[in-house]
Amino acid sequence: MLQSRIPYSGTVLLGAAIPLASATAAPQLAETVVTASRTTQSLSETLAATTVIDRSDIEDSSAHSVQDLLEQRVPGLQMSNSGGAGKDSSVFLRGTNSDHVLVLVNGIKQNSATTGKAAFQHLPVEQIERIEVVRGPRSSLYGAEAVGGVIQIFTRRGEEGFHPHAEVGYGSHNHREASAGVRGGSAGTRYSLGLDHVATEGIDVQDGGNPDHDGYERTSASASLKQQLWTGAEAGLDFMRAEGTTEFDRSWEPDIDHEDEIVQQSAAATFLQSMGAVWDTRLRVGEGRDESEIFKDGQRTDFYETRRLEGSWTNSFYVTDYQELVLGADYQQDQVDSSRDYAADSRYNRAVFAQWLADWRPVEVGLGLRHDDNEAYGEHTTGNANLGFRLSEGLKLVASYGTAFKAPTFNQLYYPGFSNPGLKPEESRSTELGLEGRAGWGSWELRVFETRVEDLIVNVDTNEDGWVDTPVNLAEARIRGAELSADLNKGGWRVRPAVTYLEPEDEETGNQLPRRAKASGALDIQKTWADRWAFGGTVVAKGPRYDRVDNTDEQEMPGYALLHLRGSRSLGSVWRLKVEANNILDKDYELAQGYNTHGREFFVSLSYGAR
Repeated sequence: MLQSRIPYSGTVLLGAAIPLASATAAPQLAETVVTASRTTQSLSETLAATTVIDRSDIEDSSAHSVQDLLEQRVPGLQMSNSGGAGKDSSVFLRGTNSDHVLVLVNGIKQNSATTGKAAFQHLPVEQIERIEVVRGPRSSLYGAEAVGGVIQIFTRRGEEGFHPHAEVGYGSHNHREASAGVRGGSAGTRYSLGLDHVATEGIDVQDGGNPDHDGYERTSASASLKQQLWTGAEAGLDFMRAEGTTEFDRSWEPDIDHEDEIVQQSAAATFLQSMGAVWDTRLRVGEGRDESEIFKDGQRTDFYETRRLEGSWTNSFYVTDYQELVLGADYQQDQVDSSRDYAADSRYNRAVFAQWLADWRPVEVGLGLRHDDNEAYGEHTTGNANLGFRLSEGLKLVASYGTAFKAPTFNQLYYPGFSNPGLKPEESRSTELGLEGRAGWGSWELRVFETRVEDLIVNVDTNEDGWVDTPVNLAEARIRGAELSADLNKGGWRVRPAVTYLEPEDEETGNQLPRRAKASGALDIQKTWADRWAFGGTVVAKGPRYDRVDNTDEQEMPGYALLHLRGSRSLGSVWRLKVEANNILDKDYELAQGYNTHGREFFVSLSYGAR
């Protein structure tokens, strides 16, 4: 049954489905999702392929970056990295491009207007409460960029009482981490504050570059405030900021020290009013920032600053206990300021959208439609249709069809010496069929899908100088795949296997799309004894990939398998000691051709705060 009303004392939504949770709602968050439909649904009722990573999952893992955490937990997701901690990273969801994944932090888009993708490497894991990943197109709800799916990150939230937390850790390569924060509240007020600092000497990014360790340092903060104004009304503020410095190599300038000073920021103000028994109206305004300053031997040579201003108005009408209608409007303004002379430095996007959800057991239906007016590329209409049929209480068959589009980025269109002003926007259509099972011991799902992307944008070497120079449109790419995953939890054991098979191809040439393996998988196992001891391990495996769309033998990167181990001991009710060993077999592998990766590493941490 649809949740026809979400009471104030439970979870409410502001803006683009930002959960403003009170203390009574907190236990429900692991079972409800908002990203798949921009309204609250239980995970078992959601028709989209959805993965939830909560705070306990984050603390139990051995991942120290968002992209590593996602790769270990999300079926169909792969990543690339250019040299370790804090270095350029990309996430590929279901074989689509890295800028086909829409990333939200508390409902605010984090995809850069210049590169088109989110800087996962700078998002602070310690500030995150939960992550929701929706696999498959969601342009009908969110517009451009949601071709392969949506990743929404929620920072920590307040709860009743006073709950301090802190952690310190040290590991290989002089890797240091420290964090502290507090969550609390009373009556109609909830708040959360957090700070963390990460620093590491890193590894040598490239063998052909400057032969030194390329370090990384980042300081981040987050804050959340929720206030009940009157009965049925709540206002909220959310803020997250990360700033730091990452060192990197350029093989054509091996005698120069290169640094990049970065800022990632997300801020949102939200308001919800329940208008009687059948209508909620939600308002949100926010801003996302992506800033970068490039230094050579201490002298600034370039800077890039992008700002994304957003506003949305969403109305949820609970037609009956079994039907919900969502109507809304979005506005977005992208702005670029740079030392480079871009031919254009701003553009807007205006949109209206509608969604209808119905649950007539055993049949469930979801229909969505959105119309976007993009200043650079005109009007686009996208849609999504989902159908579910419950074969039994614990078994459901789902089918979906969706369309999406992606406008070229500012770099692809306007970057001097690199861009292609003649690029066309990418358009996609996807079909999916799935089977889901749930029982007392856990859940499992099987999904098969196909996505066809017309005018897919890839980088090619047009003048044969050995470097990637120009973005061009491919006529059509076809991505077929299957995902099988499970979450088994019984007797203190938790086992989460996931395997994915992809055929990500250029339809014209048959070449494999770059940096995407056909076969990939992950297995995470954890055993807990007496709520004090825990031991776990994660295996991540990837098949061969090509670094470029040309698929020459010189570009092939071999497959690999990594083993990570971890163990922890609770010291009383609030202290916890944890030891990690990542890449314990010291495998040599590549995530981007020519860039080094971490070998065997160790890390130990001590944390304070009730879980």
